[in-house]
Amino acid sequence: MPTIEERTHHEAAHGVMAHCVGGRFRYITMNPRTDKANALTYGVTVPGQLAMVYVLLAGPLLESAIGGKPIGDVLTQPSGCSDFLKAAALVEQLPGVDLGATIADIDRRFATPTRIRAIQVVAKALLTRTRALTYREFVELVGAL
Repeated sequence: MPTIEERTHHEAAHGVMAHCVGGRFRYITMNPRTDKANALTYGVTVPGQLAMVYVLLAGPLLESAIGGKPIGDVLTQPSGCSDFLKAAALVEQLPGVDLGATIADIDRRFATPTRIRAIQVVAKALLTRTRALTYREFVELVGAL
């Protein structure tokens, strides 16, 4: 079971990637006061299916990196598995797109200090909030990436 910190980073990664690929979301919600650490990035809109693949996989990939866990272990958790299965189904519809190459590209996109810092800032905000983080508030927190 992912920790609360891993879940908040997971959801923050979805939000940051949506923003980076030219998309947006309605809100990110996190309830750290429950044992299950319920979290959701809601109302994601992005320009195309490949962009959605990036958003879906960003959460589990970052959760793996932050938690120091092999990606296979993260993908067996409910949230990681769900994200991966959705992403894989989309990739099947995209001619010439390789899932492995896409995962490697996502890793490269996140390997910047600015984006890692943005994810940390958003994750911290999610842990301390008593309500959802809207896209407008997200942009105020992270600025231009």
